[in-house]
Amino acid sequence: MTSEELKKKDFSWFEFEAQSTEIKFKDIINKFKKNLPMKSLENNILNISYDFEIKVIEQMRHIIVHKKGVVDNKVRFKNKVLKELGVSEKSDKADEFFKQINLYFGKKDCNKNCNKNCIFLLEFYKNKHKYIDVLGELRQSLMSYVYFTYTNIIELEKNTPLTPAQS
Repeated sequence: MTSEELKKKDFSWFEFEAQSTEIKFKDIINKFKKNLPMKSLENNILNISYDFEIKVIEQMRHIIVHKKGVVDNKVRFKNKVLKELGVSEKSDKADEFFKQINLYFGKKDCNKNCNKNCIFLLEFYKNKHKYIDVLGELRQSLMSYVYFTYTNIIELEKNTPLTPAQS
């Protein structure tokens, strides 16, 4: 189906398609990677590891839904993310990813109801002059990934000649 055909579909068609399939998020990502000549997910102009960002969001969503946002062991959580990404726990990249993951967990004094094993998606004060909007950062990552994927789809459509069946 082409993007022009998709534009003509009404919202109920999309709802039906979403509910009638058993596709997992990683299946969608893998399909994009396989079928789109995507510029590297790792070596992009923003120097963002989209695979890492998406994997952390996926794992945090699971913890929030099934464990009320509290991990049993933060190190195990981090190692699970790394393992699913195929990154060694002893690599420089792992250290960088650990620091980023720590931003999503409660700080000792950020909230009396949130401990260090609690996923904390609200803003917190880094110092008395600056605060970090954690949820805003996650939204930004997702929107960046969406835009990255969108630009690759557009690029593919520009470079793919129409076949007789499509014209």
